[in-house]
Amino acid sequence: MSLRQGVGRVAVSHKGNRWYVHFHYRTPAGQRKKKWVGGFLTEEEARAAEAGVRAEWDTRTVGGYLNQWVASRLEDGRIRPSTGQNYRRMVRKHVTPTLGKALLAEVGPEHIEHLYQQLRGKGLGNTSLNRIHAVLKTAFAECRALGGTNVVAQLRPPKADRFEPTTWTPEQVSEFLDWAEWNDPKWQAFWYMAALTGARKGELCGFRAEDIDLDQGTARVVRTVLELEDGVSLGPPKTPRSARTLELPGVAVEKVREHIKRGDMAGDDWLFAARDRLGPTRPSVMSRRFSRNQARMGTLPRIRFHDLRHSFCTNAAEAGVRPEVLQKMVGHSNITTTLGYYVHVRDEAKRSASEVVAAAVFGHQ
Repeated sequence: MSLRQGVGRVAVSHKGNRWYVHFHYRTPAGQRKKKWVGGFLTEEEARAAEAGVRAEWDTRTVGGYLNQWVASRLEDGRIRPSTGQNYRRMVRKHVTPTLGKALLAEVGPEHIEHLYQQLRGKGLGNTSLNRIHAVLKTAFAECRALGGTNVVAQLRPPKADRFEPTTWTPEQVSEFLDWAEWNDPKWQAFWYMAALTGARKGELCGFRAEDIDLDQGTARVVRTVLELEDGVSLGPPKTPRSARTLELPGVAVEKVREHIKRGDMAGDDWLFAARDRLGPTRPSVMSRRFSRNQARMGTLPRIRFHDLRHSFCTNAAEAGVRPEVLQKMVGHSNITTTLGYYVHVRDEAKRSASEVVAAAVFGHQ
């Protein structure tokens, strides 16, 4: 390990009648030491030498620092394992090829902007660039070796594209559930719970029998199934608000009751068991199954699994469910997420609203 690998914040200070650049660092043995450079006559001379001192002593690369940053956040529990996996993949795929070997202390705003331009040239959209920018901004802000200078924060973030998912109407949801009852009977309880509660797929896969109260018609969200590169992991719900109790409609209760009676659960009472019956089914397995089912049907607009959640929110809002109730039902941390990203206004609703306004206008003539 290089002596300069553990450099801390570089600073300029006055001592006696001289100015110095100083910083802390760690030796290969882990000892913390302080080094003074200079004896400059003026503060301006010390400031001019500051960047050179930082670059000379901090030999970490951008790729090395970002991997270390992800590891430290995983270690102290600030991010979930699945988030850490996504960050590592992002760094490996999008950042390392361009900036991975660049010295961290020498990277400026122009280098980050060049990275974005290269990624745009490869077809990456603004939404993906915006996510990369957010991660880099946080990572660089936490790098003490840069002396408090965040070169990423000096750039305007790429404006994320507005994504409007396709949603199913109540009639289309009903058509899919009717089809699943006859063509995918083993998993019909899963589809009923997904379509009629708006639960996330990791939450659905994480249900155990003990979480379900068929007499009360409820399902407690207490865990989620996470997929990592080395297997499946269990974690807490996505946010504190995501830990909630779902109210199951009567038709979903009956489908779950039939599912349990058929004995389709795993040994540890996982409600939706994997094929080997040794644990819960994987969320990615259910995404692929959902896609195949739509292809087999061939009559409905194709949507992602997560769009069932968007469809639930949109249908609930159109049915008159109050926003604050809907927020609690789907476990969002704030109501802005529910209304701004999950409730979508369909053309039929806009036409209906226009007719209501027209009737109000002309009704007073």
